Amino acid sequence: MYVLQDLEVLVKQSLLICFKPIIISKSQGWNKHLGKYNVIKLDMANIFYDNNMKDGIGKIKKTIIDDVKMNDKHFKCNKKEDIDVIIEKIYRRTQRKIVLIIDEWDLVFRDTSCDTKSKKDYLNFLTLLIKNNENIVLTYMTGILPIKTKGLSPSIKGIFNEFSMTSNSHFDEYFGFTKDDVEELCRKYLSTEILDNPCETEIPINKNKNIDKNKDRIIAINNKMIKDWYNGYQFTNQNDGKEYDLYIPYSVIQTIKNKKIDNYWIKTESNAVFLDYVVKDLKGEEKDIALLMNKGKLK
Repeated sequence: MYVLQDLEVLVKQSLLICFKPIIISKSQGWNKHLGKYNVIKLDMANIFYDNNMKDGIGKIKKTIIDDVKMNDKHFKCNKKEDIDVIIEKIYRRTQRKIVLIIDEWDLVFRDTSCDTKSKKDYLNFLTLLIKNNENIVLTYMTGILPIKTKGLSPSIKGIFNEFSMTSNSHFDEYFGFTKDDVEELCRKYLSTEILDNPCETEIPINKNKNIDKNKDRIIAINNKMIKDWYNGYQFTNQNDGKEYDLYIPYSVIQTIKNKKIDNYWIKTESNAVFLDYVVKDLKGEEKDIALLMNKGKLK
């Protein structure tokens, strides 16, 4: 039997082995925080998919408590307690602060069936979870809608650094797959057969796609088709001035899995929320979209 300290050493050694082949492990100080924090990830799309607000919040608290109990059967906590109390008990029990990851935090606001009271209850829950919580060392939230427009407490808004694909930040290259990422994926997974592509392409392709067995040619053809169909964004990194062509990861991954070019991204989200912003035309979106539809370019 390992004492806790020995077990932590083994876990860290295992993590070092897992991360060794990954690019981040080549960066200086990459493992400074490795294994030092508890991590709580909340996928709001999964939590509120078939739950009302009350049940969804209850599910969040129960899931967190159950996860702790899987590793510590003596942990005592009840989902009826407030979320800040639950977080405090986790810290006292483990002596580790928490990294909180919330995916699709704004799902509630994009759900047209969610009423005003439910949205307020959700905001109150987030405020209680995050505000002045010394046991949470980092909160990382992803979503489509900006935090500042959704009624969070001013004290909550002020603690966030908000980054978007158009914010001219130092992180542009991390909002999607880069050209190098896609080329590497093509070499690794798309070297034996040419993708099915119902869309027009400038590349001459044999009707029998298995005729051509030249791996380099197959990789080049697949890479060109992915670029033509999914390469929708270009940004300049503010650190080094380098321009990045960004691809939507979901579309590229689905293409690799299905061996087929398709409109994958549009199937993941309703356009209703975007249409609402276009109709309001708060910042000239309607004019910009009309320009793009006529094959124009935005400056």
